[in-house]
Amino acid sequence: MNNNNDNEATSVESPMTFRAGGGGGMRKGIDRQRRHAEEKKDDASPPSPSASLAHHHTPTTSAAARQRQSSSSSSPSPSSEIRRVDDGTSSGIGSSSSVVPASESRLFPVIRSGLSRKRSPFEVKNWIACLLTLDGRDKFTKVLQYTSRMLCWYFAGLARRTIVPGIDGPTTTTGRPIDASGGIRGAASLVVALYSDLDVRRKYYLAISRRFEELYKSLVTSRKAYRIGRSIIEWDKISSMGVGEYLNYMLLEPLADSPGRTHGDATDATAPIPPSSVTSTPGWKLLGTTAKLVGLMGFWAFDNASFVAGSGFLDPIISDDRVVLVDPKCPERTSRKNRAAEWASRFYFMGSVGGLYVNARSLWVHRRNELRMARERLRVAIAESTGIEDAKSHLIKTEGDNFELCVALLKSIADVTVFSNNPGVDLHLKYRGKKNHEGLHCLGGLISASTVLYNNFPNA
Repeated sequence: MNNNNDNEATSVESPMTFRAGGGGGMRKGIDRQRRHAEEKKDDASPPSPSASLAHHHTPTTSAAARQRQSSSSSSPSPSSEIRRVDDGTSSGIGSSSSVVPASESRLFPVIRSGLSRKRSPFEVKNWIACLLTLDGRDKFTKVLQYTSRMLCWYFAGLARRTIVPGIDGPTTTTGRPIDASGGIRGAASLVVALYSDLDVRRKYYLAISRRFEELYKSLVTSRKAYRIGRSIIEWDKISSMGVGEYLNYMLLEPLADSPGRTHGDATDATAPIPPSSVTSTPGWKLLGTTAKLVGLMGFWAFDNASFVAGSGFLDPIISDDRVVLVDPKCPERTSRKNRAAEWASRFYFMGSVGGLYVNARSLWVHRRNELRMARERLRVAIAESTGIEDAKSHLIKTEGDNFELCVALLKSIADVTVFSNNPGVDLHLKYRGKKNHEGLHCLGGLISASTVLYNNFPNA
């Protein structure tokens, strides 16, 4: 069979030899032989099932491929906006692939959406607009305050590491005289001494550290003047939340539904009606925010008391023969000021813990609900090729809201870190036996101030 096929194929592949010497009848005979050879070949070797399957399905696949190629050439492919991720494990159990936006597993799009809400930080007018607000100026002063405290700690550490044992006299090791301020006469000799004399270097490190310490204390006092009367603001916020109505409803509702009645029924008319102003707010958020506002209200009140006591206004009045005076060295002034400052730290720490709980749970709820639904909306829009731009804009807005919740949570963490180390709370000293690291303490203050500066920065 194979030999016949080969011979027939050979006679068919060279028809020009017959065509050169024959007429139309010979050509018709050649055509009949060719068709007969093709039919015999098909009968001799039937196609395999896989070849038959490929024969039936190849045109469909190629048509789909051609359609995808034409759509990709005419418009941008949606695959550039989405990616495939594996939802299963490496073992293959429960593994399935789904189409999700590329931003779902990355934090960068959320940060970009949040920062795009604000104006450019490289323009001076935007910083001026931020610092003209009360909170903006206060937090900018707080940045200077904790920067000064960090530099004080840094130069004090340099001074401790450059102590020269056995040198404690009125002159340096090189015999140069020291003036009353602890320096060396002459700028040129000072530069030389800083590089050549360890004792001079240590003294100047200490001098710089003390100057930053005094600047830090002055900035702390200057910030207190901005806070006078801020407790009224927090009380107004608590009143506007309707906390009293909510607590009244929560206390009366179990009594209305209790079975301990001898006559009558607990109908809808006698049951307490929940106030409409608080029904849309979850209980955990209402109570956590209330704890935060109460802590802030107590902090402002005792901080104002500490400021007034430190100014000497509450010192006892003494009299002499000529004029009524205020004793500038009253020993009770410092004790009153410190007691008020300790209670202020306790209240702020309580408010920070309440804010930490509310912000952490709000972020968790937002990521599980709003952010997930926004990403699902974009996924469906891309699959259906309709409403993609609206879904994108909605996702960008939702990611911006998520970024602001992250900023609020970061501020709460920084506040808890700072005030857990302050006098009056001192969790590190109580449970670790030592204060928290000064560098971490200052870093927490800088982060807390930076988050408020972001919130007060002008929107785009």
